[in-house]
Amino acid sequence: MVAAKVRGKKLDKKLKKWSRARQRPPGTTRKRGEQEALPDEYEEQDKENEALKEKASSLAKEIRYRKYLLEEVRKARGKERPPVRVFGPLCKERKEYGVL
Repeated sequence: MVAAKVRGKKLDKKLKKWSRARQRPPGTTRKRGEQEALPDEYEEQDKENEALKEKASSLAKEIRYRKYLLEEVRKARGKERPPVRVFGPLCKERKEYGVL
C-alpha cells in the first residue's frame, strides 16, 4: 500500500507537469504574438502623436495671430491695452476701462 501511495503521488506530479506543459505553448504563442504586435502599435501611436503635435502647433500659431490682430485693432481705435485688474461688481474704475 505504501508503494501505491508513493506511485500515486509520482503519477499526480507527472500528470500535473504534463498538463502544465500542454498549457504552456498556447500561452507562449499568445505572448509572442502580443510582443510582435507591439511595434505596430508604437508606429500607429507615433503617427497619431505627430499629427496631434502639428495640430497643437497650428492652433498656437492661430492664437498668436489673433492676439496680434486684436492688438492692431486696439491701436487703430486709439486705445491702449488696459492694465489687467480684478474689478468688483460695483467698482467705478470698471466703467472707466469699458469693462461692463
